[in-house]
Amino acid sequence: MSSIKIKLIGDGFGWCGTCFSIIFYMAPAQPYSRLVKKEITINDIPFLLIIFSYLNNISWIAYGLRKDQYKPVVCNTVGAILSLVFIIVFCAYYNNLKVKKSLFHILIILNFSFEFFWLCYFIIKNVITLGYISMILNIFMYIGTLEKIDRVISSHNYHLIPILSATLMFINAVCWVVYGFAYKDINIIIANILGVIIEIIGIVMWCFLRNKYPCAGNLGQSVNDSSKTVENNININNNNSLFKDSFKNNKKGRNVVFKVQFENSIKENSKNVLFKDFENNKNENSSNQMIKKRLSIGSENQMIKKRLSIGSENQMIKKRLSIENSNKEEKKEEE
Repeated sequence: MSSIKIKLIGDGFGWCGTCFSIIFYMAPAQPYSRLVKKEITINDIPFLLIIFSYLNNISWIAYGLRKDQYKPVVCNTVGAILSLVFIIVFCAYYNNLKVKKSLFHILIILNFSFEFFWLCYFIIKNVITLGYISMILNIFMYIGTLEKIDRVISSHNYHLIPILSATLMFINAVCWVVYGFAYKDINIIIANILGVIIEIIGIVMWCFLRNKYPCAGNLGQSVNDSSKTVENNININNNNSLFKDSFKNNKKGRNVVFKVQFENSIKENSKNVLFKDFENNKNENSSNQMIKKRLSIGSENQMIKKRLSIGSENQMIKKRLSIENSNKEEKKEEE
């Protein structure tokens, strides 16, 4: 076969690899939709796979621009945008939808990604070195699909292997291996051959566990369901505790209001009592004054009576004296 036909075949597989790569980069949308619906937790998200995919996309964009191969540039640009969206959603849910912390982490990731692209495209001028970096990151991306292999082996739960991502990665790796052989690009060949081997291991393990431990998946699902019920119970308990706290606060507030009202009523009652006492004192004082006035009037009357009686006695004495004088005069005349 001529080199032109080989390159045409390679271009066909390259575009197929581009399409499968884009589909693969869209695969995390399924677990993220379940995360938004609160069917799974943030710990069930394959975050390392998305991080390695994002770094892999940036390095392959720089590599494709350097070698004027635009198929890797197209698929990895779409992959970088999708991976960045998934990273933003992960940061938001990891920080419990708190805006400031999420923005802080997102800005750190954006800053690191721009610096990494600057390093790959402008500072590393050797294409071979850049190819090695892209190849290593590509291998890590393939390993990222087996992120939870220890949990798979211990629990025999084949649902922990993302079989859709593994299948898409396998087809994608095969297409890029053919593309690498067509263009004699050793970096693309090595990275994707290792990817084919890793994804075959994941698919074989999924099929083996599914056939040997068919109930493990249901067990894992029941564990997930039980964990969901536990989380729901925790949320209900948290809501109950919040309700109790609010009830206590309301109770406290009501008690405070009652105390204030009680104190105000006591103050008002004391004011009323004082006012009544004051009025009583006023009345008593006025009555005492009246009594004093009456007593003074009585004493004055007594004094007047005494004076009158003294006057009458004086008059009687004067009369007697006048009578005696008249008697004396009559006796003198008779003599």
